[in-house]
This record gives sequence, C-alpha cells and structure tokens, in this order.
Amino acid sequence: MFHFDPRLIAVFGVLFAALGVFNLVLGRNRMLQMRASGQALPWYRQMGILTGIEYVLLGVVLLLNLGISSNFFPGSLAGLIVPLYTIVLVLAAIVLVAMLLQGLRGNRRRPSPPAPAQVSTVDN
Repeated sequence: MFHFDPRLIAVFGVLFAALGVFNLVLGRNRMLQMRASGQALPWYRQMGILTGIEYVLLGVVLLLNLGISSNFFPGSLAGLIVPLYTIVLVLAAIVLVAMLLQGLRGNRRRPSPPAPAQVSTVDN
C-alpha cells in the first residue's frame, strides 16, 4: 500500500476544500446571472455548484482520512469519526454519479453541429 507524506495529504485536502468553495461561489454567481436573464435553473443542475460540493466533500474525506491515520482524533471519538468518514465518502460518490449523469444528459440535449457543406470545384 502507498504511504504518502501526511503534509502532502493535508495540502491536497485544504486545496480541494478551497477549490470547492471557489466553485460554489462561481456556480452561485452563474445561477444568479441566469435568473437575472430570465432562465431558471435549479441548483442541482448547475455544474459549478455540483463541482464545488464534490471538491468540498473530497477535501473533507482527505482531512478525515489524515486525522484517522495519524491518530489525531482521540479513541473515544472513533465511534463517531469513522461513520462520518464513511457517510462523507458515500455522499461524494453520489454527487460524482449525479455529475456524470448530468453531463451525459447535457451531451444528449445539445444538437449536433451541421455537417459542413462540401464545395465542389470544377476543373476546366
């Protein structure tokens, strides 16, 4: 099994969480812009918000994993932390599947671009 430096895992955990918050803010701004232009899109169909939720959950998973593996949490909290870790990991998987399904639906709805017209040249 691979053993990574705990500092590296902490950096990636914080990076994922910060990137998630950034995507949440961008997704919210896009949603507000769409509402201002007259288009209504629920939050769960906004890819920026889903991406932000996914990144925040992955950051929490990494930080919880780091805390569990480095014995940061006292033994008395193990009964609470391990199920919390499992729940957050399952939620991250559910959001990932929702994002994949949303992306697949988006690809089906887009009309395919028209085929370029072939220009025939007549050689004399």
